[in-house]
Amino acid sequence: MLYDGFKLKIIMNLLDHYVKEIISKPYFKYDKWCIDVMAECYGRWKHTLMFKTKEECLNVKIDYMFLA
Repeated sequence: MLYDGFKLKIIMNLLDHYVKEIISKPYFKYDKWCIDVMAECYGRWKHTLMFKTKEECLNVKIDYMFLA
């Protein structure tokens, strides 16, 4: 943690994740468009990606990169 004036900032490391398999079709949940994927970053993990529009969700393809 870094001390910046009166606020404490927590600096997190983000890792590149690459989609290796698309598990589900886009669906609407929590007022967002979601898609379930298997992503690779030091192993394979299931993630749910959330987007504001269906078009953004449909742009997810194999080797799509996101930070987590």
